[in-house]
Amino acid sequence: MPIQTSHNGGRLQINLGTLQGWGDYPYIDLMKGTQSWFNNRPSDRARPDDFNAMGFPIIDPTAWSGNWSTVNKMPLRAGNWILDWVGDITVLGLGFAVTTVSGSLSGVNGRYVFTPNSAVPQSMAITITRINEAVPFTSLRLYHADDEDLLDAGEIFNPTLINMLRSMGVGIIRGSNYLPMNETNMSKWAHRKPQGYFSSSGLYHAPALYCGATTNSGDDYSITLPGGVTFADKDIITVRFNASAAGDNATLDFGSGAWPIKTRGGNAPFSTERPLAGWIGSLYRDDELGVLCKWGGDAALGDYFILNKMPFEDYLRFCAEVGAHIWTPMPAWVFDPITDFPYSFMSLHKSYTEANNCTWMKSYNEGPNETWNQAASYPQTRFAWNKSIARGWGATNSDDVYGRWISELGQAAETVYGVGNKRVRYHVVAGLWTFRDDTLASQIKKVTSPLYVAAAGSAAYNHITDICTATYFNPTISLNLIAQRAVEYNAADAPTKAQILATYIATCLVDGTVDREAFGIPNLTRLHKFWKENVADPYGLDHRAYEGGISFVEVTDSANLVGPITGITKAANAEVTVGNTGVGVFCPPVGFSVPFASVGGMTEMNGLTGIVTAVTAANKFTVDIDSTTFTTYTSGGTATFTNLGVMIKTFAIDAPEHPDARTYNLEMFQQFVAIGADYPSYLQLSGPPITLGGLGSQWRNKDFDIYDATKFPG
Repeated sequence: MPIQTSHNGGRLQINLGTLQGWGDYPYIDLMKGTQSWFNNRPSDRARPDDFNAMGFPIIDPTAWSGNWSTVNKMPLRAGNWILDWVGDITVLGLGFAVTTVSGSLSGVNGRYVFTPNSAVPQSMAITITRINEAVPFTSLRLYHADDEDLLDAGEIFNPTLINMLRSMGVGIIRGSNYLPMNETNMSKWAHRKPQGYFSSSGLYHAPALYCGATTNSGDDYSITLPGGVTFADKDIITVRFNASAAGDNATLDFGSGAWPIKTRGGNAPFSTERPLAGWIGSLYRDDELGVLCKWGGDAALGDYFILNKMPFEDYLRFCAEVGAHIWTPMPAWVFDPITDFPYSFMSLHKSYTEANNCTWMKSYNEGPNETWNQAASYPQTRFAWNKSIARGWGATNSDDVYGRWISELGQAAETVYGVGNKRVRYHVVAGLWTFRDDTLASQIKKVTSPLYVAAAGSAAYNHITDICTATYFNPTISLNLIAQRAVEYNAADAPTKAQILATYIATCLVDGTVDREAFGIPNLTRLHKFWKENVADPYGLDHRAYEGGISFVEVTDSANLVGPITGITKAANAEVTVGNTGVGVFCPPVGFSVPFASVGGMTEMNGLTGIVTAVTAANKFTVDIDSTTFTTYTSGGTATFTNLGVMIKTFAIDAPEHPDARTYNLEMFQQFVAIGADYPSYLQLSGPPITLGGLGSQWRNKDFDIYDATKFPG
């Protein structure tokens, strides 16, 4: 597809899904969406030195009578497919049944043409059982025969997806998942994945950073850095732990004394985050904290190299072909002090757009995403907390730390582009915690940077251009009412089902009072206006969105929901109190049958099944069991809501497909623009579809597949 000579005029910002198996299929070559290679070598998993610089295995698996494998998902697309390669290899199979059209799966520079036997998407597993090490293995492609001419002509992206994004009015593409910048451990420009790497989805093995296996004395590990490997502040190395750590105080001596090994955020590890024998981890050195932050090499994350996905050159080309600006959250580990990464990334954007006649394409550079979120999947918050502690700024003062980071980012942009190109060639964007207007004072720190200013720094608002908030909203009924609607839905005929969904989704237009019930469109519009008037306007900043869209109830992969019992009363109709089922606190609706088990104290309840007579609170319901003469309840027990998990999941599968879901998305976006903000956001175009066999994503636009015309977004 040609690079566009002007912006497409779209006003929507979108976060795309992942590169593997979610329905986007951005690359023509499906191998670009595969996972990292793995093998079945006994007691020695895939190491960085098993691969060449572009990620292809260089070790013949016949040495251990085994194989190399990688996986993806084959889309539903009729016709012939082609697997070709450069090198001398043998492929055991594709992981699904096919009919051979021509060629074979073994030999030098092979070409195998086949047709999938199934009429539904298939899990793909390409397994290589032989590599002739004397004939370098340097290419492996899987693509549809209709796309061969495009691929051979140098095209890399799916033209159907490119054209669809243009037609949707996608004016900014945020690279949170395609790159991905939330979870990455990149800290320097040298850590980026090279263009043309085997897979844009899998980890980058980075052979130049691999230091081999450690030695140990108890939980104290040692490694000798190979020649040419440096491990200074902000550098990364990868090691294979030779032994498992018994405690939380492991250290590594790499020639500079024993350094504490901590989590990604710089904290003491949980038991699942301790080094594990035989596993490979990446270690990031931070001199201010005096620790090594570890990614992987443990039971929590497994083997870990450098987490980056789509090469930045591909990302720029993809957005240029769509005619959209780029939006890139920066990793937390490139700051304090700022490394070459932001400078080099922005310099790449500048030189690429100048060389390809697309200087219209702006670069939106966001500070580290969600540096307030305390969930384990957001280690940047804990990293910021530890930075705050190290400076004497407080135990959990992530806002002042973020204020320094975003100021540094803005100053880097001024250096690369020149101050006169602010808002012309680039933006620098500070993210706010949208749903907590009671945090105004701390959110203002993100743009005023008071403690950084006190340390002779410059306030962020002098250098940045925008704030951003989230445009998430949801139906505003309680989880208990959702359970009731789900039961009614599963028993209804088709017209009644449609009406139940319409009524459910229409609650987006009203606000409840607690938790997710409070986030209908009116309250979100009020919050966006609040942040614009109290942060953006006073400091001369524009207002954008970074994520958003309608989201639905979370689901479980279990047919039944199990409520852990925390109390049972003695009454003619026993009142049962339950805790979190794993996806929220649910009570079954009136008329539902609930079997009880493992109850402590009131053991008479065990083995009984009660019918729900009333739901008396968010976590309490009564049943038709007379417990007045039972022994007093002490602890424990389960209340099983038989098949309620399936019913809620079925409800959740169908809700995003209802046309009203997209109607209210448009309503939210229009309200956002009406307050003077711009580029409302959607997370995400695609996601793993919620099915009865898998969890899926409640944030996806719908059950989307670029190769299925019935599943395009409305």
